[in-house]
Amino acid sequence: MKVNLKQKKGITLIALVVTIVVLLILAGISIRTVFSDDGVISKSRDAKTNTEYATLEDRVDLAIADAKSKNINLTIDNIITELINEGVITDATQVNTETGEITTNDPSYKITGKLDQYIVKKVDLSTITGYETTDKLDNKVVVPAGFKVVNPDDTV
Repeated sequence: MKVNLKQKKGITLIALVVTIVVLLILAGISIRTVFSDDGVISKSRDAKTNTEYATLEDRVDLAIADAKSKNINLTIDNIITELINEGVITDATQVNTETGEITTNDPSYKITGKLDQYIVKKVDLSTITGYETTDKLDNKVVVPAGFKVVNPDDTV
Protein backbone atom coordinates (compact mmCIF):
# COMPACT_ATOMS: atom_id res chain seq x y z
CA MET A 1 0.00 0.00 0.00
CA LYS A 2 1.58 3.16 -1.22
CA VAL A 3 0.30 6.57 -0.09
CA ASN A 4 0.61 9.39 -2.56
CA LEU A 5 1.04 12.60 -0.53
CA LYS A 6 0.78 14.90 -3.53
CA GLN A 7 -2.82 14.02 -4.18
CA LYS A 8 -4.07 14.59 -0.62
CA LYS A 9 -6.19 17.70 -0.29
CA GLY A 10 -5.94 20.02 2.70
CA ILE A 11 -5.06 23.50 3.89
CA THR A 12 -1.49 24.58 3.70
CA LEU A 13 0.32 26.49 6.39
CA ILE A 14 0.66 29.54 4.13
CA ALA A 15 -3.08 29.69 3.48
CA LEU A 16 -3.72 29.43 7.21
CA VAL A 17 -1.33 32.31 7.99
CA VAL A 18 -2.88 34.49 5.25
CA THR A 19 -6.38 33.79 6.62
CA ILE A 20 -5.33 34.70 10.17
CA VAL A 21 -3.68 37.96 8.98
CA VAL A 22 -6.82 38.94 7.04
CA LEU A 23 -8.99 38.19 10.08
CA LEU A 24 -6.71 40.32 12.32
CA ILE A 25 -6.91 43.24 9.89
CA LEU A 26 -10.72 43.01 9.80
CA ALA A 27 -10.87 42.77 13.59
CA GLY A 28 -8.68 45.90 13.90
CA ILE A 29 -10.92 47.84 11.53
CA SER A 30 -14.03 46.71 13.39
CA ILE A 31 -12.63 47.63 16.80
CA ARG A 32 -11.53 51.06 15.56
CA THR A 33 -14.97 51.66 14.03
CA VAL A 34 -16.72 50.82 17.28
CA PHE A 35 -14.41 52.39 19.88
CA SER A 36 -12.75 55.41 18.17
CA ASP A 37 -13.65 59.04 18.92
CA ASP A 38 -16.18 59.13 16.08
CA GLY A 39 -17.08 55.50 16.40
CA VAL A 40 -20.41 53.86 17.01
CA ILE A 41 -20.26 54.10 20.82
CA SER A 42 -19.27 57.77 20.79
CA LYS A 43 -22.01 58.62 18.32
CA SER A 44 -24.59 56.74 20.37
CA ARG A 45 -23.56 58.71 23.50
CA ASP A 46 -23.92 61.97 21.56
CA ALA A 47 -27.33 60.89 20.28
CA LYS A 48 -28.43 60.06 23.83
CA THR A 49 -27.27 63.46 25.10
CA ASN A 50 -28.99 65.31 22.24
CA THR A 51 -32.21 63.37 22.82
CA GLU A 52 -32.21 64.12 26.56
CA TYR A 53 -31.56 67.82 25.91
CA ALA A 54 -34.30 68.04 23.26
CA THR A 55 -36.75 66.26 25.59
CA LEU A 56 -36.01 68.76 28.37
CA GLU A 57 -36.44 71.68 25.95
CA ASP A 58 -39.83 70.26 24.97
CA ARG A 59 -40.79 69.96 28.64
CA VAL A 60 -39.81 73.61 29.17
CA ASP A 61 -41.92 74.62 26.15
CA LEU A 62 -44.82 72.62 27.57
CA ALA A 63 -44.46 74.32 30.97
CA ILE A 64 -44.47 77.75 29.29
CA ALA A 65 -47.60 76.82 27.30
CA ASP A 66 -49.29 75.61 30.50
CA ALA A 67 -48.36 78.83 32.28
CA LYS A 68 -49.76 80.87 29.36
CA SER A 69 -53.04 78.98 29.49
CA LYS A 70 -53.40 79.54 33.24
CA ASN A 71 -52.32 83.21 33.48
CA ILE A 72 -53.52 86.24 31.58
CA ASN A 73 -50.47 88.34 32.48
CA LEU A 74 -47.67 85.80 32.23
CA THR A 75 -44.62 86.44 34.41
CA ILE A 76 -41.37 84.59 35.00
CA ASP A 77 -42.73 83.47 38.39
CA ASN A 78 -45.72 81.76 36.70
CA ILE A 79 -43.32 79.92 34.41
CA ILE A 80 -41.10 78.87 37.32
CA THR A 81 -44.16 77.44 39.08
CA GLU A 82 -45.03 75.39 35.99
CA LEU A 83 -41.42 74.22 35.58
CA ILE A 84 -41.58 72.91 39.15
CA ASN A 85 -44.98 71.28 38.48
CA GLU A 86 -43.60 69.59 35.35
CA GLY A 87 -40.58 68.28 37.31
CA VAL A 88 -38.07 70.11 35.14
CA ILE A 89 -36.70 71.93 38.20
CA THR A 90 -37.16 71.40 41.94
CA ASP A 91 -36.96 75.01 43.12
CA ALA A 92 -36.84 78.58 41.84
CA THR A 93 -33.08 78.90 42.35
CA GLN A 94 -32.56 76.75 39.25
CA VAL A 95 -33.78 79.63 37.07
CA ASN A 96 -31.60 82.69 36.67
CA THR A 97 -34.19 85.48 36.47
CA GLU A 98 -31.67 87.91 34.96
CA THR A 99 -30.43 85.74 32.09
CA GLY A 100 -33.29 83.23 31.79
CA GLU A 101 -30.94 80.25 32.06
CA ILE A 102 -32.64 77.11 33.40
CA THR A 103 -30.58 74.40 35.13
CA THR A 104 -32.63 71.22 34.90
CA ASN A 105 -32.87 68.30 37.30
CA ASP A 106 -31.25 64.96 36.56
CA PRO A 107 -29.94 64.91 33.88
CA SER A 108 -28.56 68.36 34.56
CA TYR A 109 -28.46 70.63 31.53
CA LYS A 110 -28.38 74.39 31.10
CA ILE A 111 -31.17 75.55 28.79
CA THR A 112 -30.95 79.10 27.49
CA GLY A 113 -33.10 81.27 25.27
CA LYS A 114 -36.50 79.90 26.29
CA LEU A 115 -37.33 82.68 28.77
CA ASP A 116 -35.82 85.67 26.96
CA GLN A 117 -39.14 87.36 26.22
CA TYR A 118 -40.27 87.04 29.85
CA ILE A 119 -37.15 88.57 31.42
CA VAL A 120 -37.52 92.17 32.57
CA LYS A 121 -34.24 93.81 31.72
CA LYS A 122 -33.07 96.51 34.10
CA VAL A 123 -31.57 99.49 32.32
CA ASP A 124 -29.47 102.06 34.12
CA LEU A 125 -30.52 105.20 32.26
CA SER A 126 -27.89 107.29 34.00
CA THR A 127 -25.14 105.59 32.00
CA ILE A 128 -26.86 105.90 28.63
CA THR A 129 -26.03 108.99 26.65
CA GLY A 130 -28.69 110.47 24.44
CA TYR A 131 -29.90 113.90 23.50
CA GLU A 132 -31.76 116.79 25.11
CA THR A 133 -34.96 118.34 23.90
CA THR A 134 -37.73 120.49 25.33
CA ASP A 135 -41.46 120.02 25.63
CA LYS A 136 -44.08 122.60 24.65
CA LEU A 137 -43.71 124.36 28.04
CA ASP A 138 -39.94 124.68 27.54
CA ASN A 139 -39.14 121.98 30.11
CA LYS A 140 -35.79 120.27 29.48
CA VAL A 141 -36.12 116.55 28.63
CA VAL A 142 -33.17 114.11 28.36
CA VAL A 143 -33.93 111.30 25.93
CA PRO A 144 -31.59 108.31 26.43
CA ALA A 145 -29.83 106.77 23.46
CA GLY A 146 -31.94 104.18 21.70
CA PHE A 147 -35.19 105.92 22.70
CA LYS A 148 -37.25 108.44 20.80
CA VAL A 149 -39.95 110.96 21.57
CA VAL A 150 -43.29 109.54 20.47
CA ASN A 151 -45.44 112.64 20.90
CA PRO A 152 -43.34 115.82 21.01
CA ASP A 153 -46.41 118.00 21.65
CA ASP A 154 -46.92 116.56 25.19
CA THR A 155 -45.57 118.12 28.33
CA VAL A 156 -43.28 116.46 30.80
